[in-house]
Amino acid sequence: MSLRFWLSGINRCKRVAPTKKRPLLLDDLEKVLADTPKSIREHRDRAILAVAWAAGLRRSEVVGLDCDEAETAPGFVRFTSQGMEIVLNRSKTDQEGAGRTIAIPLRRDGRKCPVRLLQKWMQVAKLRSGPLFRPIDLNSGKLGRARLKAGSVARIVKKAAKRLGFDPRFYAGHSMRAGFVSSVAAAGASVPAIQATTGHKQVTTLFGYVRLVRLYQESALHAIPGW
Repeated sequence: MSLRFWLSGINRCKRVAPTKKRPLLLDDLEKVLADTPKSIREHRDRAILAVAWAAGLRRSEVVGLDCDEAETAPGFVRFTSQGMEIVLNRSKTDQEGAGRTIAIPLRRDGRKCPVRLLQKWMQVAKLRSGPLFRPIDLNSGKLGRARLKAGSVARIVKKAAKRLGFDPRFYAGHSMRAGFVSSVAAAGASVPAIQATTGHKQVTTLFGYVRLVRLYQESALHAIPGW
């Protein structure tokens, strides 16, 4: 009997439900992005939140991005006249290594535009090549050369959730990906369009997010006149 099977049996007996992180929806994200950055760290964190959300990225995909086109990197960013493209060479569910390209159009309000926020970060940090997101020394504020760790994305999201008055325990890196799916589904985006961005292979996974965000709209109570 495998350890995994044994542990799953214990969880069933104890009725332990898997922990799900709450989505950070667009309205909440925009409140965070509305703050004026006062340091290089805040420029970086705003860019991470905006890009991770708009592209529906996993935290490993966020930190795997390079500034320039590099076949050896998990992914890279390419700017265009219409916005930017995030090219993922490798991802968790891409077993064949085909990769995918995610387009993020420019947004009218530059303060909320992932493209502009990323460009500003690259300008402030003077980045032209190598890892797009890097650690910053707490004391000196000096930018490192190494790639940011995936766990740092979770801490940045938790910090944003706390600023919004939410309990940070229920938020992590996946909150950005879940927030993207929930928000665009509520706005009427089609499942194929969402899949093209997130790379989800199983439609049932997306339906779980869609159902949560439409709980009120699809309530059976609407059948009662005057409800």
